Amino acid sequence: MKETFYFTHDYGARNDPELVKVVMKYGMEGVGVYWCLVEMMYENGGYLLLSECDTYAFALRVESDVIGGLVRDTNLFQTTKDKFYSESIIKRLQERDDKSVKARESAFARWHPDKQDANVKRTQCDSNAIKEKKLKEKKLKEKKLKPINPGSGVSLHNSMIKIYSEWYNDKVGVKYPFQGGQDGSAIKAIIVNLRSAISEKNKKEATDDDVLNGWKFLLDSYDKWESFYQAQLKLSQILSNLANIYINIKGIRKDGKYNKTQAGKLTDKDWETLAKARRGE
Repeated sequence: MKETFYFTHDYGARNDPELVKVVMKYGMEGVGVYWCLVEMMYENGGYLLLSECDTYAFALRVESDVIGGLVRDTNLFQTTKDKFYSESIIKRLQERDDKSVKARESAFARWHPDKQDANVKRTQCDSNAIKEKKLKEKKLKEKKLKPINPGSGVSLHNSMIKIYSEWYNDKVGVKYPFQGGQDGSAIKAIIVNLRSAISEKNKKEATDDDVLNGWKFLLDSYDKWESFYQAQLKLSQILSNLANIYINIKGIRKDGKYNKTQAGKLTDKDWETLAKARRGE
């Protein structure tokens, strides 16, 4: 089953006694942090690391005490020795997985006609085979790389994907499971962000080659990313973390916390560019 970017949200959740306590102690900022942590849990299989609370706090621009309080002082999350999670999120992820299994079983049954009328099923199988063949041919055309041609959005798009795919294979050891619509949208947004940031820095419109070189530099600087971001290598995750990765490359202490002495190296223009990147401008 293809992953999605949404999860169910009970519209009366704000009245939960535990969330009311959060509002009383941290204000609406605490509620916002809670839902951000929920999103991060869905992105990471339902669990977050207790040892990374400072990193999560940095990413959300809040004090680490806020996240620590949500984990320790409420019943919103449960903990193990090294992780924290939500039982309701685990349950909903399991339900999603169960639906995925049933969908696969249903598809398998459609392709095995022994228990159904052979003639009717054969026509359906032939039709499905033709559709699958056309779909594979379409995907193959989409993945086929063209030479770099400055000014051509399609060529830049494919070149960005090629660079990323080779980098991902080197880091993970397996081929990236590219998902056309989802990853295609992510790479387009990354191109927009990189072009904007580079244009701001160079005081002139960035070329396609500038964007490609910036993309290579960002990926080659992987060792400077925080461990939390190093574990999030999907294109959609890199897009979500892009502004923070920019800051990582500028300077992060070895313990994963932001080095305030290096904050001075960021100019007002840097901060403005990062803010635009976070807003998706």
